Amino acid sequence: MFGKKVLGWLLVVFLAFSAGCSKNASREKGTTSLPTLSVDEQALVDSYVNGLSTIAQRSTTADSLLAFYHQSSFLGRPVNDSEVQVVSVPRGEMSFVVVPFISKRTTLVEGQGVVAAAYSNQMMALYNNDFSNLVRGILLAHELVHAIDDVVHGENESVALSSEWLVGEGNALHVVYSILNEYTNGQWRAKALESAHERRKWATSNGHSEAAISFGVNSADSLRVTTMLGQLKNDDLNALLTQFMVDVNMLNFYEVSGNNMDEYQYLAGEFLHEFYSKNDPQ
Repeated sequence: MFGKKVLGWLLVVFLAFSAGCSKNASREKGTTSLPTLSVDEQALVDSYVNGLSTIAQRSTTADSLLAFYHQSSFLGRPVNDSEVQVVSVPRGEMSFVVVPFISKRTTLVEGQGVVAAAYSNQMMALYNNDFSNLVRGILLAHELVHAIDDVVHGENESVALSSEWLVGEGNALHVVYSILNEYTNGQWRAKALESAHERRKWATSNGHSEAAISFGVNSADSLRVTTMLGQLKNDDLNALLTQFMVDVNMLNFYEVSGNNMDEYQYLAGEFLHEFYSKNDPQ
């Protein structure tokens, strides 16, 4: 869910703004020449951050990611197809720029994947979409895992669908799973296991290997998610069902592989490759 897309944007930091700030500050206390986000751009950023803040009230994992966001991010705005203009002071080498795109650019494939935010090379793109703040907060959490991999762990940019890329996506998906499990006081895992057990029973009774089948979502899963999180509009439900489907499969792979981590990693890797191939991470 929420793939780490390569953006193809060139981050341009306008060094002139820092000199301008110093000159203005010396002439008139409290004034700067920094550009600002538009009202709509700022509102878009705030919706993602507010969503994560709400989740963080019931998730220590989300709270840690939120703290990292506030410590390490600064803001920029798109100028054209190759430039981003910085609108707040960068926080050093271990930081990243957050850029809101107010034109709608969201890919939603029911049961397969969502691309509504993206991270690459110290830049996070937050796209406009029809998701609630709750789902936007989850999107932000996913991309913050990639930001940590980049600026804290120093991981290099990897090619989409490569083994390294899939490990990064699997890690981000697992962190979101942990957040949703904390947010629902353990219900997310319990409901995902319930679904996995039902699917596995069906698979074996119909002559399939319990580990060889990838499960999709169904109406019972929709009921499970809405029971945990309340009534949701379709876009929100589809996005959350995508994460739920991943978690059902990962928990199933873990159970059927027993203590054989090599088998689990193989099954999980094959599943993620198929998942993101359908979702077209390019």
